[in-house]
Amino acid sequence: MRNSKVYSHISARDVVKNGSFKLNPKDNIALDSLKQFGVDIVAMDSLLGGGVGGAGYVSGEPLIARLNGILTAVTPKRSIDELVGVSTVGSWGDEEVQVQMEELAGEPVLYGDNTQIPLADFVTTQARRQMVDFELGFQIGIKEDYRLNKDGYNGTESKRRAVTNALDVARNQVGFTGFANRKTYGLLNDPSLPAVLVKSTGSGKVWLDGATTFDNLVTDFILMYNAIETQSGANISTDTKLCFAIPSGYAGVLTKAQAQTGKTFKEWVTENYNVRIAVIPEFRNAIGNEDVVYLFVEEAGIYDESTVENSTVIQAVQERYKVIYSGEGDKGGYKEDAINSTAGVLILRPWAFARKIVSGS
Repeated sequence: MRNSKVYSHISARDVVKNGSFKLNPKDNIALDSLKQFGVDIVAMDSLLGGGVGGAGYVSGEPLIARLNGILTAVTPKRSIDELVGVSTVGSWGDEEVQVQMEELAGEPVLYGDNTQIPLADFVTTQARRQMVDFELGFQIGIKEDYRLNKDGYNGTESKRRAVTNALDVARNQVGFTGFANRKTYGLLNDPSLPAVLVKSTGSGKVWLDGATTFDNLVTDFILMYNAIETQSGANISTDTKLCFAIPSGYAGVLTKAQAQTGKTFKEWVTENYNVRIAVIPEFRNAIGNEDVVYLFVEEAGIYDESTVENSTVIQAVQERYKVIYSGEGDKGGYKEDAINSTAGVLILRPWAFARKIVSGS
């Protein structure tokens, strides 16, 4: 069976640094090159021009002063991209993504002139994830487009943005929780993840508890770090790149200060470890209706001899936006249909993770 081809990988740190993928109208980039980023444009030319109203246009409300531009409602960030990056793996139409794995085995024995030679071996397995495709389209009528243009809107572009946003939201959700009744998992329920660390109890042990102190937070962080260090066979160090992901609404705990020095928890973490902090809405009520924090190594592949990606975890995305139909709609106008395709999250190196419940009584 052939391996799933990896076309590109954008790390989570690069996603945070560079922001979302955008093209300037002056950028000179071929359509084929866009496919590396999961964007497959077949024929997206609008049949209806998207310009604003012509000169001299007077609205029906001449006494209303309008601000320039159009205000668009805020939408949730794609937290999964910020956490694990995006890998364009395989192609739309594939059934699954797979990674070949091997486990080495061998036990040396004392040498003897007349003893049999002990033999080492290895065991092969495949980690498989099924793909999930979502579909959404839009249509704009002739009169609708005319009226919107007269009022300063570009109906085609706005509806296309609505489609891309909705498809991204669906992909993001799969990235955290997978998809039911399929072998598609997310960062919260991938079966290869280590068990959640035992929840601390008592006063000051729940992170949003008013009694929680700087020392409580440091103790929990060291507990998670020590778990990863043990799982790694003591290969990691304080220079290892880490991601520390906390639920939204928990930013206040980062300002908890040490009584003697006034140093905050955030300052202590970033001064003592090579850590990136991410605030993730999906970590609220995430596991058993409890809030969870994650600590994991980024680029854990540098510690093993694998020939696959150095990433600790990948979000396997085949298509972020693929137009499968564009043309004349009902009664003229324009109609467009698009899909995305994702296999959710694949944990490549489970040893590099630690997670802990931080809410409850």
